[in-house]
Amino acid sequence: MPDHVLLLAPSSNRVYAGSADTLVAAELAIMLGGSGQPPPAIEPVELAGVGYLGIDVAELEDRVLAAVARLSGLFALYRRDAGQLTPVPVPRPDLFDDDLVTIPKYPGKTNEQFTRLLRHVGPWCTSR
Repeated sequence: MPDHVLLLAPSSNRVYAGSADTLVAAELAIMLGGSGQPPPAIEPVELAGVGYLGIDVAELEDRVLAAVARLSGLFALYRRDAGQLTPVPVPRPDLFDDDLVTIPKYPGKTNEQFTRLLRHVGPWCTSR
């Protein structure tokens, strides 16, 4: 059973929202895979009817917390302890406020969460 769960940010794009857990799990696995250590188990989890992404780590190492903080779909992180969810503070590495990257909306604009995911995964793909 996962020790930590991520609550994913809601997405206005229904196509992205339907695959967000799979995409964010792959993004985290890629971001943690280059450290020489295997990435922790990452799996979708449902708690009280709400979907989360579970991470099976007893303690959040700095490298894991830094990767989680940069995830494209992160809304909140919780530690799971005896059926209780305790919020975990996550440093926000963003340089610009969300309203800079979310406006203006126009037809054909790429989903900002998907763009962030590609920005994280792209360097890993080109280094292989």
